[in-house]
Amino acid sequence: MPGLLESIKALILDLDDTLYDCSGSLVHARRLKAAGVIAKALGCTEEEAYRLQKGKESSPKDNLYEEIANCYSLPSTFVEDVYKAMKEVDISGIRPFPGVAECLRDLKERGLRLILVTAGQPLEQKEKIRLLGLGKLLDEVIVVEKRNDSKRACFQDVLDRYGLRAEEVLCVGDKMEDELRIAKTLGMSTALVQHGRHYESFASSLCQKGPDIYIKSVAELSRLLPTRQPSQ
Repeated sequence: MPGLLESIKALILDLDDTLYDCSGSLVHARRLKAAGVIAKALGCTEEEAYRLQKGKESSPKDNLYEEIANCYSLPSTFVEDVYKAMKEVDISGIRPFPGVAECLRDLKERGLRLILVTAGQPLEQKEKIRLLGLGKLLDEVIVVEKRNDSKRACFQDVLDRYGLRAEEVLCVGDKMEDELRIAKTLGMSTALVQHGRHYESFASSLCQKGPDIYIKSVAELSRLLPTRQPSQ
């Protein structure tokens, strides 16, 4: 492992379930809100609607609520109603995982570039970063659409703009079949955070293509990355 990380000059970091506990603090509450809308639209119980969301989550489709709408021929306003209900969940209480802020500060002081790439609604994702108090520790924050091609183009753009070789970048996230798979195809090193619903799905699957390293928390990177950074 030390040899793998010796040349790292920059980190591309995911946000949800990587820097804070999204699955525990937000996902369950939002599923409950969405379940009310789904139950009303399908004429089922909220418990059934909740299970339907969980069943669709591992689908290759970009948006599970659009998939539900298409599957059950629901009106065009259905997805809008779901998101309106989900926005009622208060996100003000989110906090970084223990040691994350200290780790990012340490890595920044060592001269590493810290670039956050997250998918979702730009205003909400940036508000999360503000609430987490991590903005000043990051060199750049990029919010992309929820499509793999968008992240691939974004990662390549990061390499080009910062003058980095792929082997000088460590991509850190909780989704093997999203950001980490893309990073591996570009030649970057990858670290999978062993937390959250996406990691649980990966761990229970028969997938053999894993990351370069597994970490329990981003905070471990202070210890794993070399104290002396390669020359720029």
